[in-house]
Amino acid sequence: MTYDERSGVVGAVAPPPKLLIDWLSEGEVTCLRMSGVIDEQFDAPGLATKITGRYLILDVGGIERISSFGIRQWVDFIGAMAPRLSGIYYVECSPKVVDQFNMVANFGGSGFIVSFYAPYRCDTCDQERRLLFRTDEETPLWKAGQAPPSLCPTCSNPEDFDEDPATYFTYVAQQPNTQIPPQVMNFLRVHLSYGQGGQRKLKIEKRIEGRATYLKFSGDLDSDLRAQKLADGLEGEVIFDLGGILSVDPVGTAQFRKLMQMLAAKTGTDEQVDRVHMLAVPAPFLERLGRPEDLTAKGQVLSLLIPYNCSRCRATTQRLVDFAQHGEELRAGRVPRVKCGICGGPVTCVVSESWFSRLQTLPVPQVPPDLRTTIARLTTAPPPAAAAAGRQTGFPAATPVTPSGVAASGPGWNPQAGSQPPGMLSGGLGMSNTTSGILSGPRQTTNPGATGALSGMRGELTPGSRPPQATGIAPAMAQNTTLLGKLQGIPGLLPGILVVLLSLSGAIVYRILSVPQTNKRGDWQLVESSQPKVPAWHDGKYVSKDDLAFIGHSPPLTDRAEAVERADIAAQTELAQRLADAVSTKHSEWAKVVPALYTGAMQAVLSEVTKAQAALLREQQREMESESKERSPSLKAAEQSLAQARDKLGEIHKRVSMALRTGAPDLMQPAPLQYWEKKARSSKGSREVVYQASTLLQLKPESLDRLIAYYGQSEAATLAKAHAVSFFPLLGYRFDPANGGAVVVEVDAQGPLSPIGLQVGDIVLSISGRDVHSAIEFAKLADQAVQDSASKDSIFKVQRGEQITNLTLKKTAPKKGPAFPGKKLGK
Repeated sequence: MTYDERSGVVGAVAPPPKLLIDWLSEGEVTCLRMSGVIDEQFDAPGLATKITGRYLILDVGGIERISSFGIRQWVDFIGAMAPRLSGIYYVECSPKVVDQFNMVANFGGSGFIVSFYAPYRCDTCDQERRLLFRTDEETPLWKAGQAPPSLCPTCSNPEDFDEDPATYFTYVAQQPNTQIPPQVMNFLRVHLSYGQGGQRKLKIEKRIEGRATYLKFSGDLDSDLRAQKLADGLEGEVIFDLGGILSVDPVGTAQFRKLMQMLAAKTGTDEQVDRVHMLAVPAPFLERLGRPEDLTAKGQVLSLLIPYNCSRCRATTQRLVDFAQHGEELRAGRVPRVKCGICGGPVTCVVSESWFSRLQTLPVPQVPPDLRTTIARLTTAPPPAAAAAGRQTGFPAATPVTPSGVAASGPGWNPQAGSQPPGMLSGGLGMSNTTSGILSGPRQTTNPGATGALSGMRGELTPGSRPPQATGIAPAMAQNTTLLGKLQGIPGLLPGILVVLLSLSGAIVYRILSVPQTNKRGDWQLVESSQPKVPAWHDGKYVSKDDLAFIGHSPPLTDRAEAVERADIAAQTELAQRLADAVSTKHSEWAKVVPALYTGAMQAVLSEVTKAQAALLREQQREMESESKERSPSLKAAEQSLAQARDKLGEIHKRVSMALRTGAPDLMQPAPLQYWEKKARSSKGSREVVYQASTLLQLKPESLDRLIAYYGQSEAATLAKAHAVSFFPLLGYRFDPANGGAVVVEVDAQGPLSPIGLQVGDIVLSISGRDVHSAIEFAKLADQAVQDSASKDSIFKVQRGEQITNLTLKKTAPKKGPAFPGKKLGK
């Protein structure tokens, strides 16, 4: 993992966790959008304490599965929230969620289902899709237990309802009618694009300046996109702002491709399109429509929305990145280094391998200075009808957009703490240094995206952009020349400050000014600490009597968040090392293969640190014996060498930690205990401040047993006749955990994978283009590849040593019968 001080990017990419939770708060309404799997690791109490407001909207369209233990956690969550809320509203309930409403008592508590998906299937096209129904509309058929008819948008033939309608519509048909509060309806309309017709309607806002046409998309990219109609009249420079797209379905995909082909075909005509510039491209959109044939020769991506997930609070945020400026780093697998905007913890980029492969084929953007200026004006201009809408709904009239194409922050958005070096923002299409809690999680009707990250509303203010213009009553405030009056003229600023102050009050910091502490370097004073009593495990010499307690310490650092992160990483690395011993003892098959893959690399880097420490001690001894008052160049070189060795080890430990957190995040409970101290000292007129942190990670016996079983127990691919174990965290000493994979521990010499060259010790990264994140996925995909070999080839992407290679399981040739069936040759 490398970090570029100039660009502020770091390679920290991992497959998505089981459950992604994104939220948006505005006024009295809080919305959580969930995607993935709800199981026993769903942190019901922790999530409940973070929610404030009067109304709660739960967007559960991305929930793919709910386990039995997950149901228990969910019911506890709803039970804890209901007494202190005025209403809970469920939107876009996935079929899996609808099933739980029908089967589990009190699954939704006193909440009300606003909308839900119903599964349909076209036998002619062999295609599945989901239709969104609103419960506040006239729908007599499903209220009577019958499925409303639907025609396939591809072939226009009738579709079949893919469930038992009498059972599927039971709960929604019987739930009492509830008047949805105006605040909730306004929120749905403004932020989730809910119109009057059930589906979230695709809206396209159009602005023109000179030869440039700006089109801002919001809502679902589906059959509402009419390629022919939209292409008519487009010419010159065309700018697509795609950040407001909420989902992409197959029909919308086909229409967008058709649109790009029509624009490319205008070359040489009176309506020639020079280029199509795409802003704020969400990850699922790039995966589906980012190939060269999709973009055509006219299309180029100027900026991307990159999703991140926080393992601490499970929130998902996104970062807008200028691809023209940072394309080289992104293609090399390095993404912006940010921190969670909700809890300030470390985050991991969650994108698929397909996303990175699309980056490799994107053209280098070419944006002339005059066009850059034009884009800035077009994106910051408010829509004509915005002021009226703001006065009617009470929401901000317009959400200004920065030159990068990202909307300015509205009230209640959770700001993402910027972590990049100063000077990163250069105006124009520069990288944003602030992100909002973004509603993400695509609603793809055929196959929910693996990244689980799709942009809703976004927020930022860059140095070159203006704050939102006041509307309605706000202009009167804006005329006030006092500081308070000016602040009140910015919609949502003062409420946002209040939210920040309230959140800070939750983290009580005890100031201790009277307890001096000293060390060999000079006199240090303890200025602050996270709690009044220093825990015993903060002492570096402390030895725990509990075998399930793992302690990590940070070195003195100038940044508190970094110190806490380093302590977390150290504790998790300690757990990984102890876990290796336990797994090796219990699983002999694992012990024969996996340790050999990382032991050499681990010993090499530890030996490098040890040698650097010994060299520094020797130089210090010489310095003490010398009468010179100046530090020798050799001592400075030894200090620098040790610092470099430690930095290298620290980066490797980050990889080990990331592998542990992303490999089995649901087994890493409870949350770690953390303690930090702020110390200061003055020397020669200057003041030096450092932070030092410690983390205690204490597992329950059953949690450790499950970790041992998860990593050590091999999974068998019965048809492929091969066994594999999941990627072990200490493999991060040698391999990039972002690639994931499963380690092959046995291959049957007579099996179908032996002839293609698969070997024990290979790390299988993907099979037939689908990423392998665990041993279970390997077994499933390997068997599927063997089945598919009757009709097609399958590619096994394998890490073997330092090389990544592709092994091909070729299509099985059909057996040839006699030339003349029923007759013997020669007769």
